[in-house]
Amino acid sequence: MASVAVANAALGAAFERVFSILYEAITDVINKTRMYESILLHLKGTLDQMRPLVEKMVLSNRERDLSEERTNRLIKRMEKAEKRVRKYSQLPWWKYLVRFHYAKKLVQLEKDLSGFFQVELPAWNAMNVLDVLESVRGPEDISQRLSLTRLNSVASCVVPRLRDFVIGLDVPLKELKMQLLAEEVSLLVLTAPGGCGKTTLVKMLGHDDDIKGKFEIFFVPVSKTPNLKVIIQKLLSKDDLSPPFQSDEDAIDQLEQMLVRQNKPILLILDDVWPGSESLLEKFVFRLPNYKILVTSRTVFPRFSNTYKLKPLNDDDAMKLFCHSAGLQDGSSSYIPDGEMVKKIVKGCGGFPLALKVVGKSLCGKPAVAWLVRVAKWSDGCSILDTDIESELLENLQSSLDFKGPEMILGECFMDLGSFPEDQRIPVATLIDMWSELYEPVVDGIHAIANLHEINNLNLVSLVATRQDVSEVGSYCSEDFVLQHDLLRELAIHQCRKEPFEQRKRLIIDISGNINIPKWWTEEREQPIDAQLLSISTGWFICSQNTITHIHIQLVMHRIFSTQSQHIGYVCR
Repeated sequence: MASVAVANAALGAAFERVFSILYEAITDVINKTRMYESILLHLKGTLDQMRPLVEKMVLSNRERDLSEERTNRLIKRMEKAEKRVRKYSQLPWWKYLVRFHYAKKLVQLEKDLSGFFQVELPAWNAMNVLDVLESVRGPEDISQRLSLTRLNSVASCVVPRLRDFVIGLDVPLKELKMQLLAEEVSLLVLTAPGGCGKTTLVKMLGHDDDIKGKFEIFFVPVSKTPNLKVIIQKLLSKDDLSPPFQSDEDAIDQLEQMLVRQNKPILLILDDVWPGSESLLEKFVFRLPNYKILVTSRTVFPRFSNTYKLKPLNDDDAMKLFCHSAGLQDGSSSYIPDGEMVKKIVKGCGGFPLALKVVGKSLCGKPAVAWLVRVAKWSDGCSILDTDIESELLENLQSSLDFKGPEMILGECFMDLGSFPEDQRIPVATLIDMWSELYEPVVDGIHAIANLHEINNLNLVSLVATRQDVSEVGSYCSEDFVLQHDLLRELAIHQCRKEPFEQRKRLIIDISGNINIPKWWTEEREQPIDAQLLSISTGWFICSQNTITHIHIQLVMHRIFSTQSQHIGYVCR
């Protein structure tokens, strides 16, 4: 028995030594050359996640039944990998085929490492727990048994490590840190539409050396239907407490007592807080010195004045993220498209990291025809959201539109915005007039203005006020305008098209460029199309009056963009 334990200890020590040598080699090459940068950074990230687990495995003095054959095989592979990493970094740039071959081997090494830990570590952790359980005897030690169930809760308050390739967030990280560390800021809301990288940014912040050195950090994801007691239970479990709560008020009191006992300044990160949760956030606000709250949300909370708005990626960073996701940098793609094709696809993703990752992964390793078909569909007016491949992206964006009751009017107003051409300023006055006509005809359009502000707070549009003094309702109607992100406009159009064609409230027709006139345009119909809103976008096109007589409309949005930039506003019935 002792000899087995000694053998396993030696095996674990050998594994740790080779692991450290490989890690140092990868770090050294990354610092000296940009060759294989993306794949080496990904491999280094995998090793970063594994290092604490390796140390725990080696430090344990208990007998562990590690797979000797699998472990030795992985040790030899890591030894070879260390030599290859240093050798590969010295290859001349013009040896494309050799570099491609080596890149494939590095990718396989990362898979082997991940596979090893997925198999061995769960078993090792399970044996740890069993050893502790076997040492617990008698009913007097029930509390010790129960404390084992808190292990997962403790881990749940730790800031998760970054698993994905990250780019373009260094500047936002600096800006977010500066705003958060300001003395007057006690609660800061990080906001952006879904899929823009809010959670990724706060993970970066949570692992920033300055922040880790200054704060005791508590990280808690908040669900769409949050339970206050469950959230506080997770927070208290990090301090090895798990008391029962008599009420929400009791839970809040115990949380405050725990925070007071902390020796370091506290940073509480509440991730993915949904609209309508202002009252929940207020329960975590305590008048304590050195206590800050960072909230990530798709919405702006007007009740809390300190807000940081995360913008989509710029063109260069979007290109790098897409190329990484599509495997164009590490040799995992069998087809390398030309630059113009890549630019078209990246532009369609609008700088949203989630869109770039989803579309990139869907094309990774695909033949040339798959790339050509994707570009052709988008050129013919097909939306990035119209295919099953991008269902993850669509579900993420649609979750922001779950309006109920009186808020359903916000969904209607959002879909109306798809009627306006892309990349255009939408005058606030036009929206107020249109919504007053369609929904709530009230003097001064106060309901329309209120709805516009709600949509703006949800990050579904950007309201740009050209004047500082907007205290009067009428001041919104002259110079202010609205901007809508292209991907959110695609979402609005997609939502409009969910209804059967004859029953749609909005007809959005694009006959500009190479897009053909729809067949129904000249068809005779027994049942007219009873639309509320008709939007026609044209390059240059004039239609006769009787061409669209089979459409019953309440409001027309007809915009012609010719070489003279002529604009025709709206015409009421």
